[in-house]
Amino acid sequence: MSKVWSLSDQTTARMEEATPEPEIKRCPFCGSVGKLEEIESEDGYRFNVYCTNVQYCGGTTSRCRSAAKAIEFWNRRFTG
Repeated sequence: MSKVWSLSDQTTARMEEATPEPEIKRCPFCGSVGKLEEIESEDGYRFNVYCTNVQYCGGTTSRCRSAAKAIEFWNRRFTG
């Protein structure tokens, strides 16, 4: 089961105010929007960023332990 990243409670909202998420840049392959996804996982690697143009592109990061690290990996590949 997976879900798109969103604020789930007041604690998360307070953390969000203190440390804002970095901007997710466009897909480096096709230019479509990138989305952060949280996946239920027993191994702790729960976050990845993927291209919303899944039918034609399929760009994605490996799963990461933190949302910030997944976004960092995605943005590092951004070329434009």
